[in-house]
Formats: sequence, structure tokens, C-alpha cells
Amino acid sequence: MIVELGAAVAGTYYLKKISTTRETQFLVIFLWITVIVEILAAYSPLAYISDYTFLPFVEHSRFRLNYWLYNCYMILSYSFFMYYFRSFIRSKIWRLFLASFIIFFVFTSIISLFILDTFFTGYSQFILLFGTLLLAISVVLFYFELLRSDMLLQLKHFLPLYISAGVLVFN
Repeated sequence: MIVELGAAVAGTYYLKKISTTRETQFLVIFLWITVIVEILAAYSPLAYISDYTFLPFVEHSRFRLNYWLYNCYMILSYSFFMYYFRSFIRSKIWRLFLASFIIFFVFTSIISLFILDTFFTGYSQFILLFGTLLLAISVVLFYFELLRSDMLLQLKHFLPLYISAGVLVFN
């Protein structure tokens, strides 16, 4: 949680000091959403550690574990990063292709959570695998766009390149 908070604060500082694009502003908003999700998800371990004296109503409910929150967050996270890299692609065909994939991913992920009954019981493997595959496709298309542009000369100052490397390593 400390690392996410540090990233969100650094992103906010970056926004204040440097004129940024709409995509960078969305990235910082997403970082703050990540911090909020991490804080909200702390209810489960806190309740467990306190032997359910803190939040006793959670002990025998479906919300005892925080899988439901992280399953929703995974859908948001993969969708956001696919949208983020899509915003740097100029080709209308590839943009339409990625937009269709984002919509399809969100729709099928929500359906899979209820069909496979993993919403409250565990992390959805479908979302993890399908999201990672689509995110990798988005990053590869982003890299192809970089190769076709003059941005190669200024990569040292191009924030999305660093974001793409971090996302690929993390996923």
C-alpha cells in the first residue's frame, strides 16, 4: 500500500510541475483509485487479525475475503491499461480493434465471474489470463506505433514507455 501511495503522490506532483496530457491525468487518477482499493481491501486482514472484533458482521458473510473487490479491480485495471496504450495509437483500425477488445473483455469478464462462481471465492483465472493476453497485444501495438513515429528520438522523456515496461514486467 505504501508503494501505491508513493506512486500516486509522485504522479500528482508530476501533474503539478509538468504540463501533461489527458492520458497522464487519467493515469494519476487510476493510481489514486488503486490506493483507495488497497485501503478498502484492508478490511479483510484487519477483521481476521482482530479475530473479528473489528467488523464482526463480516465473519460469516460472503464478504469475509476481499476477492470480490480485487476481481472488480482486475477488470478495471486491465481495461484501463488497454485504453491507456490505445490512446497512443494513431491507426483507426487498430484503435477500433482495441476498443472492441476492451468492450468484449469487460463483458466476458463480468459473465465469467458469475458463471464460474469465482466472484467471492478466488481470483478469476479467466480475467488474469485473458486480460494479460489483451494487455500484451495492446503494448505490442503501442511499440509498433513507436517504431513508426519520430518518437524514437525522444524515448528518454516519454512516460508511456516506462509505464509499458512496468506493466509488462508486473503482468
